[in-house]
Order: sequence, then C-alpha cells, then structure tokens
Amino acid sequence: MMTLVQFAALAFMALCVNASASVVVTFEEIPRHPSNFAVRVPTLDPLAFASPLCDPVCIDAGVAVMDTSELYGHIDLSASGPMGGILSDWLRISRIGGGFFDFESAYFGQTNMTSTVLVVVEGYSEGSLLHTTSLGPSRQAASLVDFGWANVDLVSLRVFNGDGYVTIDDIAVSVSEVPAPGTLLLVMTGMALVSRTVPRAPGLKRRTRVRASAPVNRDDR
Repeated sequence: MMTLVQFAALAFMALCVNASASVVVTFEEIPRHPSNFAVRVPTLDPLAFASPLCDPVCIDAGVAVMDTSELYGHIDLSASGPMGGILSDWLRISRIGGGFFDFESAYFGQTNMTSTVLVVVEGYSEGSLLHTTSLGPSRQAASLVDFGWANVDLVSLRVFNGDGYVTIDDIAVSVSEVPAPGTLLLVMTGMALVSRTVPRAPGLKRRTRVRASAPVNRDDR
C-alpha cells in the first residue's frame, strides 16, 4: 500500500508537470527604431538573449531586433509580423534566471539571394553538448524549423558563410514552473488531515499489541 509520504511526493510531481507551459516568443512588442536601426533586446519573457556587440570593445548585448519588411524589400522574413531578430554572428538563448526549458521550434529566413548561409544550432545542458543541427534558412520567406529539444539550459546559434541578414522569429519554448518549497509541506499536511478524518471501514478493528507472557516451567509447580 502507498504510504502518505509516497502519495505526497507523487502529488508534488504532478504539480510540477501540470505547471509546464508552452510560450511563443515574438518581437512584435518591440518599438521600431525611427531609422530602423537595430534595437538590442536582452530579455523577452521567459527567455534571455546574449549576442556580441563590438563598438569598439566587444561586450554581450541582447538580440538585435529590426523591422524585417524593410530589409532589401523582403517582406516575409518574420513569422507573425514585421519585427524580427537578427543573427549577425552568434546568439545565445537561455532562460531568465537560469534553469531548463524545451526548445521546440523557430522561424528562420535570410536576405541574401546569392550566397548560401549556414546556421549551426546547438543545445546544451549544464555545459554538455546534447544536440546539434545545421540549417540553411530560406530566402525571402521565413520557414519553420522544428527542434524538439527537451531540458536544455542554453541554445547557441552561429552564422557561417554568408552575407546580409539571417532572421529568427516566433521562438517556441516550453518551461516548467516549479512549485514553491512550501507546496510539498502543504500537500503532506493536507493528506495527514484527510487520513485522520476518513472513517475506518466497517468490520475492521484496531490492532492491539499483546505482550507474550513468559513460558511456565512445569518443574517449578
């Protein structure tokens, strides 16, 4: 029979699973620069972005976001609207505050009509490389790429062999919100209260412990 602690642990695990939610991160809420210069965006809930910015010293900055409809007249380089992220060299995606997430899919496109661009996407977990995918984004139109990478804490995207712009948009991820530390205690307390109030089944008697008496030696009678 399952003990109270085992049942509470299973209930806590169920809470963790049910707290998982899928999110599609777009860039449409980022205001367009008046001259359509790139706007650096460090975070968009629940993701954090890091990309090198050299001016003149290289530092980590957020992902560059622009109105892709004005990039050489290619109007379909983003998925859900004109605003899209730019992969100029290297982009790293993680979860705000750290932690694991599922990297499900994203849309990619490129502006250069003559060169073949290579994008290498890698998924890491605690410093270990788990997944690698190489892709050549479609020209003039954003295309969906499915990844389905579970439990990664860092996604790295690097661009090789190309000129112009590579765009990323509609990044689909899944995150699990772990319940607060007091949740397990609350579950156990509730189960304890339930166990005290549940009536005992008819016909069942409470067991009593009977202490065995010492054997009688017949020779002592």
